[in-house]
Amino acid sequence: MRKWLKAHIWSLTFYTLLALIFFFGVTILLNGCAQPTKLMKTHKTYVVNSLWQVVKTVETVDRAAPDVGNLQNDVDEYNAVTLDDFLRIYYDTLPDLDSAPPVSVFICNPVTYAVNWSMENVPRRSLVENEAGWRQDAAGQILFIDHVPPPPVIAPPPSLYAWYAIYEVDNNTGVILLEDHCGYWADETFHGQWITMPEGTFDEDGTPGGGWSSVDAYYQTILHAYQGDAIPLANHCHVVTRQLYTPPVAP
Repeated sequence: MRKWLKAHIWSLTFYTLLALIFFFGVTILLNGCAQPTKLMKTHKTYVVNSLWQVVKTVETVDRAAPDVGNLQNDVDEYNAVTLDDFLRIYYDTLPDLDSAPPVSVFICNPVTYAVNWSMENVPRRSLVENEAGWRQDAAGQILFIDHVPPPPVIAPPPSLYAWYAIYEVDNNTGVILLEDHCGYWADETFHGQWITMPEGTFDEDGTPGGGWSSVDAYYQTILHAYQGDAIPLANHCHVVTRQLYTPPVAP
């Protein structure tokens, strides 16, 4: 036995060292494979609307930013057909309301897309605080939030009496509180010569000249006056324009 051990001692030593090297190699390899697990990171994807409300949160675990291709498609489809809201996607970090991008709001004529009122690039907090009133003011019109309206349709109006119509309407009853047609009567005749006459002059009926450069300039002045009257009272009345408005019939 001693002779055999003496004859094979170097072989045994070699195989022992080889086994130890194999053991340590496997250990290092297993630790190396497990290491990336520690690098995994949880990502949050936020979808927010125009009011900066989180409408959806998606959590993923990956080494890189999450693949949200389907989510982006859903958001794009929503934004393409929704004019009074706009969805945005944020990864991991969502800005607070005061750091949110500015917002533009347009109220447009439903037929011509002419802008009857707008607030452009204002702080998003203004939208959050005034959204309900702006929606009521847009009754009967088209409200664009975070969307730019298309160019207005330039076409001769079928009725100037309707084209220059401005109404202030009670929200609860639908009753007309104020009404102006900028000199046009229901039979389409024009009786507003005084609008463009110089101030200090009078028309044949004794109406003093308004001094406006055109009927359109007068229309814009009266429209802004009506809107200025209606906006502080958004819970009570709203403005309807560029169309004929008929109050509802009481039951």
